Amino acid sequence: MSDTTSQVFNSAFRARNRLLASSAIVLASAAPFALALIAITYFVPDPTSWPAAALTAAAFLAAGTFTWAVQSRFALLGNDWLRRNLSKRILHSEELAKCSGGPDFIGFAPGDDVRTWDGETDLDVGFLGTTNTDLVFVGDRFSWSLGKDRIDRIDLTPPAGPRRVVIHWHAPREPGRSFTIESREGKFLREIDNRTVELFKQLRRWSIVRTADSDDRAVLGYPPADWYGGRPTDQLASGSCVTTLGMMVIIVLTIWYLASEMMKEGYYYHAVLWAGFVFVGGAVFTRCLLHYLQSIAEPAPRRQA
Repeated sequence: MSDTTSQVFNSAFRARNRLLASSAIVLASAAPFALALIAITYFVPDPTSWPAAALTAAAFLAAGTFTWAVQSRFALLGNDWLRRNLSKRILHSEELAKCSGGPDFIGFAPGDDVRTWDGETDLDVGFLGTTNTDLVFVGDRFSWSLGKDRIDRIDLTPPAGPRRVVIHWHAPREPGRSFTIESREGKFLREIDNRTVELFKQLRRWSIVRTADSDDRAVLGYPPADWYGGRPTDQLASGSCVTTLGMMVIIVLTIWYLASEMMKEGYYYHAVLWAGFVFVGGAVFTRCLLHYLQSIAEPAPRRQA
């Protein structure tokens, strides 16, 4: 384990990036509606004409596109900085110098299900390499090596969510353990998923090649198996249902109040844009609140993965 004072992938880093990403998503989803409202109010002579209709349709298309693009990019906010910072410190370490395969910049998490730590699905980040006999990881927080003979099987999570490689392994005279990894060699979520699938294929090919034992094996200790503090992503945090219901009521009442007044006065496109602005902004804000509740929820009990 590395010195905690030198760690960069810490709670402060994760909290700051989560706040910036949430703010960017809210702005991307709401800005097209705000700009369209300004345009049909001040620059379109007839707010019921076809230019107003075209601007309204364009606002909905732009909101969806911008939200998807920003979420895909900002989900990896700070990733390039992490890679550069850690490469200076650990990329040329003695352990990784023994590796003939890699090193790949990855995220690591104990356990075989997807959990979050301060909103991140990785507990640690670092570089992964392979020798003829060992899987070697040198990270910001942990460093470990795992012999090929200790690996039971290598799987890939279903495509329903972010892809992760699941490695099942065993220690002498102990029950089976597992951990997950994902490639972080990319700038967008789609690219990360594709790189993770490729990493899975590479590790599968590496694991089935039989090699003779070597006197120059990496000895860093086994991967950590404690997932204390990790929160399952599919488990609702306390207060999530009340928060969601409360936000839905606020959104519906706000839309009804604004749109009904405008519809009475004949400002149909204004009403539609205000409804879209409130709904999309409220939905994204609700999502951010749920993520926040999950990030401050009581940690999971201490367990071995």
